[in-house]
Amino acid sequence: MEIREGLFDRMVIQRNSRDVSEVRFTGRCQGSGTVVATVMTQEGALPGLQEVTVGRAICGAVFGHVNGIPVGGPYTIHLQVRDDAGEILDARTFTDILVGDVWILAGQSNMQGCGML
Repeated sequence: MEIREGLFDRMVIQRNSRDVSEVRFTGRCQGSGTVVATVMTQEGALPGLQEVTVGRAICGAVFGHVNGIPVGGPYTIHLQVRDDAGEILDARTFTDILVGDVWILAGQSNMQGCGML
């Protein structure tokens, strides 16, 4: 499975106003079927995010969204494409995923020291 937009290793997913993730993904994969995700921490699968349907694969195109991951991390996200019989056709794992805020500080001398906050 090749994800072209939305998910990659070591990313920070922007949280929404409810302090959970909302991330869409698109890409290419083998086969057609249902996209299933499991979100893991070091302690195990997150409750409510174990083998949950998050998208579709149609003729090699895969798309979907992973919502509801709480602020924090690091998380590991396992995606699988499964056919109607439940057989795994393709899979991909993303590691070191965080959910929160990304702040970008820019400027010249007026930004001196602000990056230390």
